[in-house]
Amino acid sequence: MSDETLAKLNELSTMDGLTLTDSRVKAVIDELVLSQGIGFPMASAILKFIKPTLFPIIDVRAYRALTGVQPSYATYSYEKYISYAEKVADVARKLNRPLREIDEQLYCYDKLYNGKI
Repeated sequence: MSDETLAKLNELSTMDGLTLTDSRVKAVIDELVLSQGIGFPMASAILKFIKPTLFPIIDVRAYRALTGVQPSYATYSYEKYISYAEKVADVARKLNRPLREIDEQLYCYDKLYNGKI
């Protein structure tokens, strides 16, 4: 990834009041997925490391556990990620649990109950 993208990630990590739908989030996600070897699951993992209270990791297992649908790599998009992230945040609020735990619990649930990918 470029130095410019790294600088934008650093900027996001220090911002208070940042929301999923902020245009700067979309810009960084777009830049990340255009970087060699980074798709939406990896981009979401990078974002989670810089701001775990806002960004969940989207992957096949967690997405399938939450929605009942197994996505293919080609179907990931910014819109799908934001929709998923909002649903994960809603679950966290309803359960009064930290957002950073929910995607991990979804992954574990799917692995235990839904079997192979």
